[in-house]
Amino acid sequence: MDVPVSAITEHLIVPVPYVTATSDRFKTAMPVILTAPEAGSTIYYTLDGSQPTNASKKYSAPIAVTQSCTLKTVAYKNGQYSQVTENEFHRIPTDKNITILSKIHPQYTGGGNDALIDGIRGKSDFRLGGWQSHYPGNLEAIVDLKAPRKVNKISLSVLQDLAVWIWYPTQVEFFSSADGKNFTSLGVVKNTFSDKEYGSHLQVLSLPVNLSTRYIKVVAQNHGIIPDWHPGKGEAGHIFADEIIIE
Repeated sequence: MDVPVSAITEHLIVPVPYVTATSDRFKTAMPVILTAPEAGSTIYYTLDGSQPTNASKKYSAPIAVTQSCTLKTVAYKNGQYSQVTENEFHRIPTDKNITILSKIHPQYTGGGNDALIDGIRGKSDFRLGGWQSHYPGNLEAIVDLKAPRKVNKISLSVLQDLAVWIWYPTQVEFFSSADGKNFTSLGVVKNTFSDKEYGSHLQVLSLPVNLSTRYIKVVAQNHGIIPDWHPGKGEAGHIFADEIIIE
């Protein structure tokens, strides 16, 4: 008995390359490996965010990523392209260190202890990452600039989304120190945005200054226990921050 044989021989789909890296952020050069799942296909890539074609750089060995970039890759075989893959890699600045004194919620670390000085900004949807939750209580951190530096402005970038128990801090106080032990207050910036406004909101609370210093301390006051009018009443609210900005 003859058994019919069916096969797709036209308009074949070229599988996308996959990317292997230790992380999406790094401090020193990091190797990135590209792999084509289908034999006979060739991988092309770009690092500037442009669309790759078979005229782009051909992959032949691990890519040494040294700067923040958008890596786009495509597989090419028999005149056809795969879908384009896109991966962002971020080089974390090494000109400063941070010590977190408050408690970070383990589910929302923003990528680790360096999240507040890594230059990676969060999106309005907190689920996309980049945000670090300080919960319960205040946000408190010390940034070491490693050497005295001229500073003109200090800021804290924060998120409010009441539906998921995230409130802006009521105020942020900034301090400076020459030795990292004895701090002097530089000023307080109070939040003036409504603490009853639903939706996702972003705000940068900034203090203009004029000084030379090595250490900057940031203390953001938690909104406190969630009020009775909110479904989460009686629970602690979160502070979500993505960056301490020192200019």
